[in-house]
Amino acid sequence: MSILKVDTINEKTTGNGVHIPGHVIATHSFVSSGTSEVAVSSSSFATLDTFNLTVKQANSIMVWWVDTQQYIKSTSSTNLNWRMQVDGVSVGTDQSRLSANQAGLNHVWYNQGTAREALYNHFITPSLTAGSHAFTIDVARYNTGTITLKYQGGGFRYFVQEIAQ
Repeated sequence: MSILKVDTINEKTTGNGVHIPGHVIATHSFVSSGTSEVAVSSSSFATLDTFNLTVKQANSIMVWWVDTQQYIKSTSSTNLNWRMQVDGVSVGTDQSRLSANQAGLNHVWYNQGTAREALYNHFITPSLTAGSHAFTIDVARYNTGTITLKYQGGGFRYFVQEIAQ
């Protein structure tokens, strides 16, 4: 025998079922639309990828897992700074590795030479309204040198889940 304890059940606004906070409402996967190499040598953020997604349910959060595939850097101390914006507003705190919602500053294999590597990270949005939203991934160089993303034509891969709150 199994027992299932549910603290809260809310009726869907469409009236055709229930949603339980914490469950996955939708799953998406994307690859960068452009796979040309991008050399990042500026400390100012520039948009790398943009996606429009429709949030199905009000107050949902989106969890984005990001796989950069290969990158290469010009010096061992070259690093990457990145952020996500939703409708032009930064998620979390830019340049912070301590924010739960923001990937922020990444020491990309710091002092490990200039070899090709892969980098994984995540972003967690605040609660969003239902409807269409623009999500952008922005990148900037941190420290010195140049970091080349989408190296050898490897676009970023994104796995996204909408979670009920």
